[in-house]
Amino acid sequence: MKTIFFAFIIITLSLINFSCQSDSKKYLELSESQLRDIGFVINERGIFFKSEVPENTKEGIFHCMVGYINTNDDQGTRMILAPARQNLGKIVKENADYFDSLPVLKSDYYFAKIIEVSGENIYTSFWKKIVTIPILVKQTKYNFKIKKDVIVYMKASEGLKKKLSYVENLEKYFVTLSEK
Repeated sequence: MKTIFFAFIIITLSLINFSCQSDSKKYLELSESQLRDIGFVINERGIFFKSEVPENTKEGIFHCMVGYINTNDDQGTRMILAPARQNLGKIVKENADYFDSLPVLKSDYYFAKIIEVSGENIYTSFWKKIVTIPILVKQTKYNFKIKKDVIVYMKASEGLKKKLSYVENLEKYFVTLSEK
């Protein structure tokens, strides 16, 4: 009787463990070189990403640039709005820093949300109902201001899908961000 009871417990625990496992991850984990390939700058100074938001340029009213920065001294997100006739790449502050000197990525993708792996929100854009690909950016191994890994929700555009074409079943990572 004891043998049957222990066998039952082992089978039950195995089934529970199996049912809790899922082949769909919450985010896509990329290497440092793969992150660089999609536009991240990762070096001894920090982790950076700057991208133009193409949806706003269609209207012809203004350009929008979103950026993420994590260095020894500074961390956070930045957004720059400029008149459509002005080149975002040439916008430089009076006290220009390294982040400002980095080129603005001109692509059809950008980040729409950034959260810590724990779930704490760092940034949510004002764009609504957007399909994204959550990508893990490992920061714990660096000595930067944010020492936690973050998940960056990148717009699932055709350009990003093409850059990530080596990822099998990329669609399983798609997440639609809903309205605020």
